[in-house]
Amino acid sequence: MNKSFFMVEPCCAEKQIPALLSANRLAVFQTNGDVTFELLLKSIACLAGNKVELQIFCPEISVEVLRVLAWYIRRDWLKSLSIITATCQSEIILHDLADLNIAPSCYSNNRIVEGAIIAKGDFGVVALRGALLPDPAPGLRNYVASFGSEAAAETKALTASLTSFLHPRNLDKAKQEPEPDAKIKRDEPVESTSESN
Repeated sequence: MNKSFFMVEPCCAEKQIPALLSANRLAVFQTNGDVTFELLLKSIACLAGNKVELQIFCPEISVEVLRVLAWYIRRDWLKSLSIITATCQSEIILHDLADLNIAPSCYSNNRIVEGAIIAKGDFGVVALRGALLPDPAPGLRNYVASFGSEAAAETKALTASLTSFLHPRNLDKAKQEPEPDAKIKRDEPVESTSESN
């Protein structure tokens, strides 16, 4: 069996994926739909290092994915965060990631049809393309991933294919700051109109 193409199980993903990418600059692997976004991000976190510039590409963002991202933001792993979705979802993103020390950049591009992660950290760049599942979803899932320096040919090629969506002519930049909501008036004590006895 080719060592650069194999099945990743959820119990071992955190060890298998880093080992695979350390041994192969460009690797292809499969899952049975049981390796979630959280496990994928944990698996590549050790390779990227710290102070990561993270780009997430997904057709639709989910609350579960945003909770995982919030966890990493609270632990100061991220330096910056960009989320690119097929349709404008900045409202849910900014709502769920409010009051954190990083304000995510939100973009939309209707050509986003599958998930991808690019993590640039102080150890290197990890690029991964495939389904970013919030929860297990049975079915064969294929992934291609690369790890190396920003200048490494394999990493550069995979990263370039993903970031082409970010070219100004290809995206609609969503509002990074939501419109201020109309201030909700607090309930004030209502003076009784009836006379007390």
